[in-house]
Formats: sequence, C-alpha cells, structure tokens
Amino acid sequence: MSRLASAASAVRSRWSRILGSATALTIVLAVGGAAVTPPQAARAASCKAETCEGKWAGDAGCLADKVVADDQRILVESPEDSVKLLEGTSTLYYSPSCQSTWTDWLITFDETYWEVEFQFWELTQYGANEMRKPAAQSPLFPDAYVNYTTAGVNLWRSAMTDWNKSVRACWYVVGSGDPPTPNNDPDEQLECTKWN
Repeated sequence: MSRLASAASAVRSRWSRILGSATALTIVLAVGGAAVTPPQAARAASCKAETCEGKWAGDAGCLADKVVADDQRILVESPEDSVKLLEGTSTLYYSPSCQSTWTDWLITFDETYWEVEFQFWELTQYGANEMRKPAAQSPLFPDAYVNYTTAGVNLWRSAMTDWNKSVRACWYVVGSGDPPTPNNDPDEQLECTKWN
C-alpha cells in the first residue's frame, strides 16, 4: 500500500469514528484538492401530469429524468458591428416520470445592463386553445404567483405544466410599453421556440 493510501486510510478511520462514514469519505476525497461528495439519491416525483401544473420542477422531484424537448440560442448583437452583447440558451424540458414540461433560461454572457424577461406559454388542451402562462407560488413572496423564478446563478426556470399541452418558451429585452406576447408583438421583440 502506498504512503498516500495508508495515510488516507488512517484519516478515514479516525474521521469515520468522529463524524460518520459519509462525512469522512467527503473529507478523504477532498485531500486531492477538490472535495467530492457522495451522490445523493434523486428525489422521487411528487406529482404527475396535471397535478404538476403550477409547481417547480426541482421541488417536485422532476429534474432527475429531464429530457431536452427543444432549445434555442439567446443572442443579442450590436446592430453596428455585430459584436455579441448577450448570449445564452432557452431550453424546454420534459420529465417522463412527472409527465410535465418547463423551460430553463441560462444567460452565459452579458455585456449589457438590459433587463431580459422570459415567458413560458401553454395552450389549453380543450376548448378554444386559450393561451396562458402557467404560474407557481413565488419562493420569495409566498402570496404571489409567478411564471418563472431564479434557479441558480444566471439561470431562470418556469413553472411546470402538463406535457399534454402545447408549450412555447420566449424571451425578450425589456423596452418601453406593454410586454409582447406571441399574439401581440408589433415591434417584433419576442424570440420564441416553436410550439411543442
């Protein structure tokens, strides 16, 4: 046994008596420079199809089996010289276990002070195909319901909806006037995925 392996074994033995085996494993694996923690069990899905409507994918255990259904590049360039000002992705996901869909928007490059807004739209399954934005309870303001919220650094996530509905993810740079919608965008501000 090498000296490093022997030392690691001694540290693991000592720390496992003090902290428990999972914590000791994390400490021993951190000796190489980067801490590695044991994988956590995926949260079981707590909703399915229409019962996921208006919930957050992470809270409902729907992230573990997410599948990309559609994605779109977010890109804003300077009209004068085509220099990149803003870049990211708009990714539509679905979860087979939850039978639900949502969108993540990730901004990977931002050289602006512009406010970017996101929209997640659904068409109702029956009747007149009304278009609406699903909403979930705000994690920041419990009395408010929102179409999307932050889900990490430069990452935003929409509320979920049943995957039997047609959905579309959109984004735009905020300007003056009313927010655009897929049916009312006279200034052609809105960039959207196709209906899925």
